[in-house]
Amino acid sequence: MLVSTVVLAGPSKLPYDGLFHAKASWRLACDYGTPEQLVAHGELTCVVDDVAKAGGSKRAHVTCDGQDDVLGDIHEWALEPRTLVATERGLWSVDDHGPDGKCGDLAHITDQPPLLSARPSAGKRRRDDDPSGHAGMWFVTSALDRSWCVGKMPWGWGGGTHVWVTCFSPGGAITGVAGMKRESSTIELRCGHVPDPQAVLDAIQH
Repeated sequence: MLVSTVVLAGPSKLPYDGLFHAKASWRLACDYGTPEQLVAHGELTCVVDDVAKAGGSKRAHVTCDGQDDVLGDIHEWALEPRTLVATERGLWSVDDHGPDGKCGDLAHITDQPPLLSARPSAGKRRRDDDPSGHAGMWFVTSALDRSWCVGKMPWGWGGGTHVWVTCFSPGGAITGVAGMKRESSTIELRCGHVPDPQAVLDAIQH
């Protein structure tokens, strides 16, 4: 079940506008476990706790709570508090302390490709995160019903396979969040309406 509550503001021509209203919130029912046996595991609640405008852009800080006991570092990255930035070109996301950087990077965030463009299309891209080009992040974008989902997987950093996915409606609702961690075994968290994390991984690796 997906419950969305948005505090309405004036009209805006920027994409994903619903993400940029103070106190906007989304409640996503979650399942957790192995891919073979996922069971209900409460809800994830995501809230916009701060918004700002700067020139032709908007910013919103989002926090998600309710699944603090699962997935370890996948929780740290998949559900990390983050700042979202929108311009007429699209939507960017910067984790407070995760692999996408810190909020201090926001001054140059729109110099990079957006997480989702204003007119998304399915596809895959790679980002290099160090000068040697030996580590970075894969992104894969896909449509799911009336939402667009972005799956991310770090590469070149060692450790097990980590994948996380966030889905947004064109109007700016968070419709799904998922994380997958594969080390000695595979565990998943799926909240809301999201693609199968394994399918996201397959799309990145092929």
